[in-house]
Amino acid sequence: MDLKGDIVYSKALWVIISGTNTNASEDVVSHELERAREQLLKGLNHFKDPSKESENEFKTQVSDPVYKFTMRLKRFLGLNINQAWDFMCNYLLYEFRGAEEGLQEFICSETKTTVLLSDIWLFYRSERLFLLKCVNVLLTFHNDKGHPYQKLFANILSPDEQQSYFNSLISQLEKLLSVDYPTPETHGSLMSDQFQNLWVMAILREELELVQNLLLYVDSCQVQFDSFLKLFKAVLQHNFGQDHLFGVLLNETHTDIIKKITNMEVVLILRALQVLEKNGKLWENESKYKTLAEIMLKLGSQKEHAPIHMAWMLVNVTGPNSEELFDSYRLFGERALKGECFVYLDKLLRHKMFKESARFSNIAFQTVYRMLGVMTSKFELERLDGIDGIYNLTAATLMHPDNYTDFFEKPHDEGVFILFLEASKHFPQFFTVFSKIVESLSCCGPKYILKLMEYLSNLQGFSEMLEPRVLTTQMVEHSPGQWTLTSAHRPLENVPFVIQPGTDGVFNEENPTIIIWNCTYNFFYSAHHEMNQLISQAQTGGIRNVTVNNVISSLKCMTNVLNSKCKITDEMISPLELVFILADRFCQLSNPPSKLLSSCLDCMIALLAFFPEEVCIRISKLQFLPGLYYYNPTLTECIRAEHINLFTIGTLVVTQERSSGKYPLLKSYLRFIHRLMKPGVDGDDLNSSTAIIDEDAVHNQIRLVLPGVVFMLRDVFPNYMFWRYVDEGDREVIALSCMQMIHQLLNLNVSKEFSTETNKPICILYRACLYSLLFLDAGTALLRIVGS
Repeated sequence: MDLKGDIVYSKALWVIISGTNTNASEDVVSHELERAREQLLKGLNHFKDPSKESENEFKTQVSDPVYKFTMRLKRFLGLNINQAWDFMCNYLLYEFRGAEEGLQEFICSETKTTVLLSDIWLFYRSERLFLLKCVNVLLTFHNDKGHPYQKLFANILSPDEQQSYFNSLISQLEKLLSVDYPTPETHGSLMSDQFQNLWVMAILREELELVQNLLLYVDSCQVQFDSFLKLFKAVLQHNFGQDHLFGVLLNETHTDIIKKITNMEVVLILRALQVLEKNGKLWENESKYKTLAEIMLKLGSQKEHAPIHMAWMLVNVTGPNSEELFDSYRLFGERALKGECFVYLDKLLRHKMFKESARFSNIAFQTVYRMLGVMTSKFELERLDGIDGIYNLTAATLMHPDNYTDFFEKPHDEGVFILFLEASKHFPQFFTVFSKIVESLSCCGPKYILKLMEYLSNLQGFSEMLEPRVLTTQMVEHSPGQWTLTSAHRPLENVPFVIQPGTDGVFNEENPTIIIWNCTYNFFYSAHHEMNQLISQAQTGGIRNVTVNNVISSLKCMTNVLNSKCKITDEMISPLELVFILADRFCQLSNPPSKLLSSCLDCMIALLAFFPEEVCIRISKLQFLPGLYYYNPTLTECIRAEHINLFTIGTLVVTQERSSGKYPLLKSYLRFIHRLMKPGVDGDDLNSSTAIIDEDAVHNQIRLVLPGVVFMLRDVFPNYMFWRYVDEGDREVIALSCMQMIHQLLNLNVSKEFSTETNKPICILYRACLYSLLFLDAGTALLRIVGS
């Protein structure tokens, strides 16, 4: 069957250029890219609407039954008949699972014909998405000198072609925004409610992919002012992804993807404004600038507009006429703050879509980070300090590793580091204002961790809510607003931190009960104090959520520092000792917060690299994790989970995590078992299939490992698929962790030992895993995954 509509099989092209399943030669890649050059440029516009002329011509080329079938197909797809024919041919050639005789049966039966038409429709929608993904690959790697096909991609996206691609992407987006939904009257009787819902999701996915491609283009290619204006109007036209002509078909299942489109479009406009300001095109034409300014003035007060207001203010602040435009940009700044711009951007960056390791995530974090950098250089710190959400946003931007280099290597009197210093002045009175920033920075790894530890050991300033006793007996005012200690002051109970006599302090103007002492201070003293406070609250029954959150943040900071292979300092020793006491106290409560215990366990896992034997002994003494009543259970007892007590974790997974749909403790526990089975492997490689189980380590820690594996095989793996999840990514994390554990157990080389040492713990683990997969619910769960 010859192709008639110039359609290239997009999935095959994507497989080749992405290197997903094959390493094709440059000649093959070059040939395939040239074949698809026009289709890549036109994108979704390559697919044509039906026309009478093509239908009449097509009728003369095929038999009557084929013509009738293809007419039904083209109506269902809403396509030109020649292209509908091409999609049918590609489907039959690449996707149809069956022999030619089976195809004849499909055509002869109306029921099977309906199935075939439905399958081709799904194939067509996937091909549209794969075409956009191919463009995504080009835009992601055409400037990446390390990519094997970079030169080939750069040839397709040559400077002469770039503007055409940009205009094409905008045109495709405009077309999607103006499309009306299909009905049985317009697309045939097959267009049922089910296919209408599938169509809506397909359109939204295409819209998201298009906006992502536009963001990649804006970040790496030439941007013309006229094209940006056209793009901005299109984004505003559908209200940042929230207004569609098919709105009547939208429901709660579409909320997540619409939120992703909104986030992506906000970042797109922010980045485009930065690019236009940097290359000077924003002010090249006064008339065009005024057009954009008028659009900005008309923006409303909805939350998506607040970051745009802020970005517009900042590009004007850095522009050639900043002094003349002072009143204008101040107006936009006021609008941005009224719309809680920084709170909005903080939520945006923390959205799960930006947790992906993808180029668009890098762009989002870098774009907002640059905005903060401009603000610190153009505005007084006193004005920035009082802005709601600015420090949480600072912490969010520093979650991304691309921003570490700029943060640590720039001079300390410029950029985001200024916000770090300013936030530290509120510590520890406003604990998480600063600790969240430290939490993000502590993931910097070995390259910068020593610098961070130096900063944390020498924080300049200590804030506290002053007790009247100290004010009246230990301080004197030597000038208006300036106070000096007359005797040593210990602000943190049971912590070896003393503010020496002669230290000056200044009261906070906004809150006169808080004083900031001009002294050097160590971050981990406050972590120590907060943990002491929480242990005390657990004993008295007055647990405060603020203290719990402070301790969780402290534990995450210490965990990240330990994972960076940093030396444990003297100030860290006491809070690390308290981790075990904290876990012990809260395990005795009826309903302890699982997130807190998860953070404790993560810290213990990090400590395993330093004190493996001691940590395991102390954990086994806690009634925290699943454990054995006695040392040597038989295979039968192991399979039946006899003599195994799930302790706190078993209860919390059922009572808290399954009901809430969040599984921090379970995920931490699975990581802990992996760590015990593979003690010499780096944290990032724990789930790697190449990491081998250490049989000696398993034998030494069998009282912790064996009940963990049994818990996974009996309670977690057979049931995780049916649990509720707030974040669907958790389902994948749990599944992957279980599957990797099973994979490692099945790959154990224990066959030679069966005849002589069948009661050896490693053999029992192997046999229990094998038996569970063959005869128990774990096997059903595995088949369910294989069959999906």
